[in-house]
Amino acid sequence: MFKYSDFRLLFVGIFLLIVLSGCNSDIFVDRIDAVGQSIAIEGDGGHYTVKIQTKGLEWIDLVTSGYNDQVTYYTHDGEIAPSDAPFEDIALINYTNDWMIFDIVITDDLLTFTSTEQAYDKPWDVLVYLNYGHTSVDYNITVLPGRQAEVTSVSYAMENMTVQNNADVAVWRTHYYNNSPSELKVMAMPYSGAQVSALLEDPGIYYAFPPTVSIPLPEFCDGEWLIGDELHTLTLGSTLRYAPEQLADVSVPVSVPPYSKVEVACQVSYSSVKVPVFIHLLNPVSGRTRLCLFMCGVLAPVSYELKIENE
Repeated sequence: MFKYSDFRLLFVGIFLLIVLSGCNSDIFVDRIDAVGQSIAIEGDGGHYTVKIQTKGLEWIDLVTSGYNDQVTYYTHDGEIAPSDAPFEDIALINYTNDWMIFDIVITDDLLTFTSTEQAYDKPWDVLVYLNYGHTSVDYNITVLPGRQAEVTSVSYAMENMTVQNNADVAVWRTHYYNNSPSELKVMAMPYSGAQVSALLEDPGIYYAFPPTVSIPLPEFCDGEWLIGDELHTLTLGSTLRYAPEQLADVSVPVSVPPYSKVEVACQVSYSSVKVPVFIHLLNPVSGRTRLCLFMCGVLAPVSYELKIENE
């Protein structure tokens, strides 16, 4: 049978257990989730706000992977601050490169990630680190493509072009059979299967230039290299091959005598040109422009020799 003193002891024990449990919970109030988040926002005008733990936060760092990256920290007075400035002094972090404008707006315990523009044609990752000294929290911000950069003008430095005649040779053969008593007339197509090869040399600078552009290309016409009117879409570092439309209808008549076979052998000669090309790009959201320099190489069929032998 419990006495009054026993109830008092039981009550005190329960009370101490509650108090100690509460104190134990307080130990974890300031615990930092080191995993962070992966967040995707729209490239043109997208934004996302997260609530953060400000206690113990020393500074915020950005890891970028672009070209011509510029990361600028601003104080609450709008002054530029060093990148290792204390967190409490920073109100805005701006990240700008050739393709995008990205901001982190700091309001008390809120971080708002905002993208003004993203003119690249692939998602762009920005890593944001919150450094607490003993640990850190990371946010992986994926900025989705917005309106793409536009080609506003293309100019070739034809005075600096390098031409190599007889750069390549291709040979093909075919046979025509005539099993009738009458002469057979056929048309041989010298440039059948012939292709133009075009290459924009990759400058080797990551994110410096657009991965694809649509531009006119040099064409061999009437014995010389000129710039054509048709637009072709090229991927940097990859060869584009296409049939030359202006040669598609070139044909040579071939006569095959009755009850005979004729072999037609064709040798197609190629000429190549390499020429610097300047491409002006416009980011449509911000209106920012820049000039990109490539080296464009084209290999094209330019002449043929046809030999016809009766067998």
